[in-house]
Amino acid sequence: MNRRDQDQAALSGLPPGPVGLKRAFEFPILQEALTNVLKHAQARTVTVALQLADGALTLEVSDDGPGPAADKPASPGGRGRSNMAVRAKRLGGTLDIAFGPEGGRVSLRVPLASETPAGGA
Repeated sequence: MNRRDQDQAALSGLPPGPVGLKRAFEFPILQEALTNVLKHAQARTVTVALQLADGALTLEVSDDGPGPAADKPASPGGRGRSNMAVRAKRLGGTLDIAFGPEGGRVSLRVPLASETPAGGA
């Protein structure tokens, strides 16, 4: 990690780690999760939480919307969830997506390590 990346990580409260880790949390997964809430959830409230604990960084986006109707097919050409899963895997993390009548939740957990996971980010 170069000095610029270390400074940016320190400024945002993230410990030094894989160069791609900070970039992953700067927007793509968060942006996609929020876009899905706006398009599909019919939510009144959205909560975004970022937590650093137990050697991992966790991003969680939750909403109180009923989501799409169970009988409504997925959007044609929609790749949001699969793109988020690919990004999570590149970081060596896990992605959990759940939704139901009480709301939805996207949770990304990335272990903090000193090396970039296989596949790079």
